[in-house]
Amino acid sequence: MSIRIDPIEKLITKSGIEILYFSTDSCNVCKVLKPKIKEIVNKYNNINFVYIDTEDYLEASANYSVFSVPTIIIIIDGKEYLRFNRNLSIENFSETIDRYFNLYK
Repeated sequence: MSIRIDPIEKLITKSGIEILYFSTDSCNVCKVLKPKIKEIVNKYNNINFVYIDTEDYLEASANYSVFSVPTIIIIIDGKEYLRFNRNLSIENFSETIDRYFNLYK
């Protein structure tokens, strides 16, 4: 029996802070949020940002129980700490990333 490894799992380092951004090209909200989220995340040098298109990576979406887009998951050292779905406040997201980053240092 062989075990298929999802290509997304290769991008996740399981150490440090990681942001998984689940989206799809057909989601207009996702298209607007993605550059804003990336801009916030890029302020921090040690945060790994992983974009996951839910239509291309159904297995990854299922593994992380993603049922709607956009979904943003904050992972610290391989464990999910926080999840944002659909109705996302950019201010709240930015403050949360700042708080987790400062606690993690």
